[in-house]
Amino acid sequence: MRLILDFSKVITNLVCCPNKRSTKTSEFILPQPGLCGYSFGNRIIMGQVTHIKDFPWMALLRYTTDGEEYTSRCGGSLIHPRWIVTAAHCVPDATSTSRLQQVRLGEWNVTTNPDCQQFRQDRICAPAYQDFQIEQIIVHEQYKPNEANLGRHDNYANDVALLKLKEAVIFSEYIMPVCLPPANPNEEHRYGGYSMDIAGWGNTENIRYGGSPIKLRTSVECLSSASCRSVYGDINIGQMCVGGSTEAGTCHGDSGGPLMLLDDNGIGSQSYYLVGLISLGWSSCNNRNRPMIFTRVEHYIPWLIATMSSNSVVTKRLRGPRDLSQRRSN
Repeated sequence: MRLILDFSKVITNLVCCPNKRSTKTSEFILPQPGLCGYSFGNRIIMGQVTHIKDFPWMALLRYTTDGEEYTSRCGGSLIHPRWIVTAAHCVPDATSTSRLQQVRLGEWNVTTNPDCQQFRQDRICAPAYQDFQIEQIIVHEQYKPNEANLGRHDNYANDVALLKLKEAVIFSEYIMPVCLPPANPNEEHRYGGYSMDIAGWGNTENIRYGGSPIKLRTSVECLSSASCRSVYGDINIGQMCVGGSTEAGTCHGDSGGPLMLLDDNGIGSQSYYLVGLISLGWSSCNNRNRPMIFTRVEHYIPWLIATMSSNSVVTKRLRGPRDLSQRRSN
């Protein structure tokens, strides 16, 4: 069945989806179920390769030293026509010769343009990818890595950053924002035992350098906070543990990418919610018995709202997402 969406009605100052109870166009609205986090289904469940339409909010961050040649070594997620969220450690510091200058959206296979995916009796081709210049980079003010402690989980506390694009993105089936979870800055949602998706273009067990040309995905299981602390000790409230029961997980090049939960959205369907940001893994990329650490997005919703509001033309208060249809439980 072919999906038909009317993107012409999306107002560019909305984070995602128009709220039927609010007709104001002068204020921001964070993701509401409807357009954000859309699950197209029909993906290759048992494999690693994504469907060409899967996860259309995923972004490739592009770095340059001369403004002419670019490389990609991190990911991010589109949450608004002008905003990408990623990990703070993906932003080069002031001493680096490499500059984070562009964001690429609508990408699937980095070796082809446009991208096409062949099925048994069908061939789907996407429009050409789009590169967007970055206007502003905002790293969380409490992200303060210590070079002497590289690799320690506490060195990656507050590993979150926002990228503001110079122009607004036009949503389509291939470029669409992900939904954000409701704010939960003080207590931890206990996602222990929940299966979630991660995706990216990073290295794999067969591709050790340069990353995968095609967007890959896998499912991972989240750990409870108690299980996480049994491995790493006192983790930051803005961190969470994922994986470890198998070798599946993240690798070099996946940093900043999304941890996604497909959940009921309260309007009779399911949407993807951005639960975490890929933050810290093992250098061997073998994650068995060694959970990965992610930035817990729900903890940073107030910071995301305040930062986007204070750095946007619209001055009215940015409104947060509605509660998920089901509260997390132990």
